[in-house]
Amino acid sequence: KNKRRKVLVVDFDIHHGNGTQDMTYNDDHILYFSIHRGLESKKLLGSHPFYPGSGMPDDIGGNLARGFNVNIAWSEPGMSGAEYATA
Repeated sequence: KNKRRKVLVVDFDIHHGNGTQDMTYNDDHILYFSIHRGLESKKLLGSHPFYPGSGMPDDIGGNLARGFNVNIAWSEPGMSGAEYATA
């Protein structure tokens, strides 16, 4: 009998892990959870696209893995431990 284990990947840094998301997007045995700066991150003078421009909250996983991809994209710089703990 094929007994695959469940895996949780937590990615928390300034950039979205688009490569990791791509590798896990259709796998319902891997929950990918990313906390990163969002596409429209605020700067002193308005907004700018933040590299790599991926990791939107509605990217929830492929057809076979809906709900196994979670993105929390913040628009404000300087998030602290309290914001990470809340997420």
